[in-house]
Amino acid sequence: MPPRPQLHPPFPPSWKPGEPRPLSYPRQSPGRRTIEPTPLPPSRTDRPSRKRQFQKRPMTKEPRPDRLPRSMTVCIAAVSIPLTQIITVSDTKLAIGYSSIKDATTKARFLTKDCRWVCMYAGIAPAFESIYDRLGDILHGHDNVSSTFVKAAVETAYRDELRHMAEIRLFSPFAIDLPTFEQKGFSQFGSKVFNVLHKQIIALNTGVDLLVCGFERNDYPRIFSASGRGEVFDCATLGFDAIGTGAGLAVDWLNGNDEFRRCSDIGEIIYRLCEAKFTAESNPDVGDSTFVCSVDINGTSTQLDDRALEDARRLWKRRRTAGVPERILAGLRGGASFDKNGDAL
Repeated sequence: MPPRPQLHPPFPPSWKPGEPRPLSYPRQSPGRRTIEPTPLPPSRTDRPSRKRQFQKRPMTKEPRPDRLPRSMTVCIAAVSIPLTQIITVSDTKLAIGYSSIKDATTKARFLTKDCRWVCMYAGIAPAFESIYDRLGDILHGHDNVSSTFVKAAVETAYRDELRHMAEIRLFSPFAIDLPTFEQKGFSQFGSKVFNVLHKQIIALNTGVDLLVCGFERNDYPRIFSASGRGEVFDCATLGFDAIGTGAGLAVDWLNGNDEFRRCSDIGEIIYRLCEAKFTAESNPDVGDSTFVCSVDINGTSTQLDDRALEDARRLWKRRRTAGVPERILAGLRGGASFDKNGDAL
C-alpha cells in the first residue's frame, strides 16, 4: 500500500508535541531561504481542551414559541341578522398545559353585566383566566357598549398579559420591568444580550385565542376573533368563525353550507353549526361532547347539551352513510364505461 501523501511540509525540528503550532515555519528552497504560512489554524492555549465525547446535553428545555401546546378544542360562533341572535357551539374539552380533560367545562363566558357580549376561548385554561380577569376589570360597570370599545378592551388585555409574561419569564432575574428594559436595556446588557431578549419578547404568545360576539348599541350583531398575540380580526363579512385545532374543518364545512346565514329558522342554524362541530371531531384534539348556547339582544340565553342533540347527531350520521340512488349511479356508470373498441358507451 503506497504511503499517504503529505498535505503540507513537516513542522520544523524545534517544534515539540504539546506546544502551540507555529504560525509559520521555514522551508529550505534551492538557492534561498523562504517562509511559508502553515495551512492549519493556530492552537488556542488560553482555555483548556474539552473532551466532547463526554459532554452532557441538557435534558429539559423551555418550549419554543413555535411549539406551544395546541388548543385542544373547537369553538364555533355565528350571528343571525334576521333573528338578531348569536349562536355558539363548542366542545367541553379542557386543555391544561400539555394534558387535557374531557367533559370539563363550557367555553362560553359573558363579558358584560347586561350579557350582551360573550366570548369563547381556545387554549390553555389558566392563561385564559388571566386574560378574562383583565377584560373584566376593563369592562366592569359598562353596559350597552359598542364593538369598538370591546375590541380595544381585548387588545389592552392581551397587551397587559404579554407585558406581564415578559416581566415574569425574562426580566425577573434582573429585577427590572419592561419600560426600564426599553429605556436602559441596551446600555445595561449590551447589544448582544439586548437583541436576544428583544427577540424573545417579540416571540411571546399567550397561547389563547378568543372568539367574541355581541350586539352594538343599535342591536346589530357583531363577531370578531383575537389571536394569541392579541391581533383582532373582524368577521362581520362572513358572520361566523371558529377557533381551536378543529377550526379549519369547521370553517370549511360552513363555507360549503352557508345557506344558514340567511335563514330565519333558529333550528336550521343550530343544526348547521352542529354539523360543523361533528365534522371537526375527526381531529383527535376535539372533544365528543357538544354544548350549544344562543343569546338575544336582551341578554337572555338558552343552552343545549348532548342529550338535546342526540337526534341531530343521529341524523348527521345517517346522512353521511346514506346510499347513493341507483338512478345517479346508473348515469355515472354510463358516462365512465368503455366498450371493447375503447369508445365510450
